[in-house]
Amino acid sequence: MPLTRAQAYTEAGVNIDAGNSLVSRIKSIVSQTHIHGVLSDIGGFGGLFKPDMSGMSPFWSLPRTGWARN
Repeated sequence: MPLTRAQAYTEAGVNIDAGNSLVSRIKSIVSQTHIHGVLSDIGGFGGLFKPDMSGMSPFWSLPRTGWARN
């Protein structure tokens, strides 16, 4: 029988409730760090940031575990 998404996360050792609780506790602190270029609020995956690079238009995805340039 296939696992539900919640069961699969639990079996992998992921605690969704703990993650959501952490985000709730630090959300107000993180909001104080917003600068020009921030495209999103804190969430489960990470945040989005687009720096002003004069004439260029890169898009950055900043997951909690590192970074990736698109």
